[in-house]
Amino acid sequence: MPRVIDSPDQFIVLGENIHATRVVKRGGVRGHVFDDGSEAIKYRLNGERKYVHVPEHFTRTQPYEQGMLKHFMIAIWKGLNGDADESAEGKIYVQYEVNRQIKAGAQYLDLNVDESSYRLPEQKESMEWLIKFVESVSTVPPSVDSSNPEIIEVGLEAYGGTQGRPMLNSIALERPDTIDLALKHDARAVVMAANEVGMPADASERVENVGRILEMALTKGMAKDDIFVDPLMFPIAVDSNYGNHVFEAIGRIRA
Repeated sequence: MPRVIDSPDQFIVLGENIHATRVVKRGGVRGHVFDDGSEAIKYRLNGERKYVHVPEHFTRTQPYEQGMLKHFMIAIWKGLNGDADESAEGKIYVQYEVNRQIKAGAQYLDLNVDESSYRLPEQKESMEWLIKFVESVSTVPPSVDSSNPEIIEVGLEAYGGTQGRPMLNSIALERPDTIDLALKHDARAVVMAANEVGMPADASERVENVGRILEMALTKGMAKDDIFVDPLMFPIAVDSNYGNHVFEAIGRIRA
């Protein structure tokens, strides 16, 4: 019998802002251009205007040329690779977002570095740094998020357990070996409704995919209370049926 949620405080809140994918618009409300033409991401901390300056090398990247500033990509790079001042700037920004999400009710902080680099060794290095730094300033555990099990493994191994059990995001049919990672590191886990080759087309495919991956996870020894299903919500602006697909799938999965 599935557990029924009776009130909002029974939900598990996973904050998903500390991602290398996240962007702000150059010249937008979060962007800033100095008199010398250099740029930064601006934010307010304790009533004071703060900046994350855009490194010169980032101005030669495709996101920058397309008018975007990947602010956490920049902050992570600074924290890991910058000189003392740059490292402090990156760390302060990451900690600002950690505190902001916890204040808003996040019980896990989802950390994703997949777009920090196209090189796997650099992605792993970024994940290790981010997990360790966030653990040093957070009061809630991390959700280790990647499409690559190798990066997930690095994140889980880097976490010292200070804030309790981590979350693994995510287990999916295309990467069933992540079940073993969750068990090895005593992690709770998000299971995704995708199949081995792509996204589900409708509610029935979602239910089928979730059923298969849940069976694998439970057979290997994961507890039901440690599993959270991501039914995959797609924009209804693309297809008005997408919302109905998700609601139908949720109802059938819970039945």
